[in-house]
Amino acid sequence: LQSVGIGIGIATFIFVAAFFRSGVVKFVGNGLMIRSSIERLKRDAVWLNQNGDLIQILVLQNYLFFGNASSCLVYIRTMFEEPQSDEEGEGWMPEPKYLVIDLTLVTGMDTSAVDVFKDIATLLKEKKCRFFMTGVSPTLEEVLALGGVKPAEHGPLGFRWLRFFPDLDVALGKAEDRLLTEICHVVERDVREAGKQRLDRLTKQDDNGFLVALAQIDDQHG
Repeated sequence: LQSVGIGIGIATFIFVAAFFRSGVVKFVGNGLMIRSSIERLKRDAVWLNQNGDLIQILVLQNYLFFGNASSCLVYIRTMFEEPQSDEEGEGWMPEPKYLVIDLTLVTGMDTSAVDVFKDIATLLKEKKCRFFMTGVSPTLEEVLALGGVKPAEHGPLGFRWLRFFPDLDVALGKAEDRLLTEICHVVERDVREAGKQRLDRLTKQDDNGFLVALAQIDDQHG
C-alpha cells in the first residue's frame, strides 16, 4: 500500500509540473501556505494552521482558452479523488471545502474557457465545495455571465456556492470565517455540550446514590 501511495505521489508531482508548463498557472497553494490579513484569536489561528488545507487556491494568468482551462478542471478533479493512506494511516490532503481561483492576472478568455468554468462550478457544487473567484474584471465578469457563470442574486450569502470577491485576501478571509463558523466552532460547541451532558449524568447518579443510601439508613434504623 505504501508503494501505491508513493506512485500516486510521483504521478501527482508530474501532473502538477505539466500543469505549470501550460502557462496559465501562476501559483497553486492552500490555506496552510497563505492566510488572510485578518487578525484571529489564538485558538482560531491554531485551528486554521492545522486545517487550512480545506481551502485550495489557484492563481491563473494570461489568456484562457479551452486547452489550458481544461487543465485546470482536470487538476481540480484530482482534489476529490479517493485519498490513499500509508501504513501508518496518514492520508493525503482532505477534500477542500473552498476553492479560490484568482483571475487578477488573466488577460481574457474565450467562450470555450467559460464552458470549462461552468463545468468547474458544477463539479464543486456536486462536491459541496464553495467556489470563490477573485480579481474578476468587469470584462471577464460579463463574458462569464454570458456563459452562465455568475453568482446567485438571491438567498443568504453564506449559502451561495459561487461568489465573486475583489481580491484574494478578502476571499481567503471569508473562507476562513466560514470554516471557523461551520466546523471549528461547531466542534467546540459539541464538545462543550457533550461535557455538560456527562456532568449532568454524573450529578444525577450521585444524587440517586445519596437517596438510596438515605433509604437504607431509614430501613436499618426504622
